Amino acid sequence: TLNCAGATASAGAIGVVYTGNATIPYTNGNGGSYPSGFPIASTGVTGLTATLQAGSLTNSTGSLTYTITGTPTTSGTASFSISFGGQNCTLNILVNGPSIASIPCTAPFTVSPAGNGIAGIPYNKTVTVPYTGGNGVAYSAGLPISSTGVTGLIATLNAGTLASGGGNFTFTVTGTPDPFVSVSTNATATFPFTFDGKSCSFTVTINKASIAPITCSTAVVEYPSTVING
Repeated sequence: TLNCAGATASAGAIGVVYTGNATIPYTNGNGGSYPSGFPIASTGVTGLTATLQAGSLTNSTGSLTYTITGTPTTSGTASFSISFGGQNCTLNILVNGPSIASIPCTAPFTVSPAGNGIAGIPYNKTVTVPYTGGNGVAYSAGLPISSTGVTGLIATLNAGTLASGGGNFTFTVTGTPDPFVSVSTNATATFPFTFDGKSCSFTVTINKASIAPITCSTAVVEYPSTVING
């Protein structure tokens, strides 16, 4: 018999190169030797292959060794159809997606270049938001998030790889803040987002547009000295 349920193999991570071994127990080996096998492509989560390593069976119980390599394309379960000595089983390896422990979500958030935006003036800055408990897995760019409060801005999570522990998300914020900010000095553009089931809202400050007082001098208006046809 082959016992894929009793196999040992380390978990993989989406988008991260995987190289490792899986050992599958067997019973009632006959002591014969066997060559390396052909690569077996994973199903479910694709992007991995399992290859039997050459060896010799024991005359009782033992284990087969498969080398697994590749880069998993999604999170979930990568499955391999194993066939040896007339016995079949399915080897499963867990592929983790990106995960974090928490988003502290406390202002002030880091804005680069530093400085507030101005209502009615195009805005293009990067905002970093901290997280804790990252698992070192890559993640893709997010969907655009429209601002609330001061409207007219869009924030997009940049693709990256989580730290193994604490780190920062980076968002690119672009657009033109609403030129009719109804406060005397400044207002706040707010962007809510969710990652791995944890939610946060970060903010950027938008100043109301202002100019120095204008001093009007006497205006001179000239009219034509001759009016033709009335």
